[in-house]
Amino acid sequence: MVNDAIAASFRFVEWYCAALIYYLVIVSILMVIQGLIQRRLG
Repeated sequence: MVNDAIAASFRFVEWYCAALIYYLVIVSILMVIQGLIQRRLG
């Protein structure tokens, strides 16, 4: 029973970390695109 709870919480942390990595990648790409747009308009 305790092992199941640990496995479930580890699964949650694993998915949370994966979502965080995707978020950081997407935000980084958008920041680069924004910088390029600002350079063209500026």
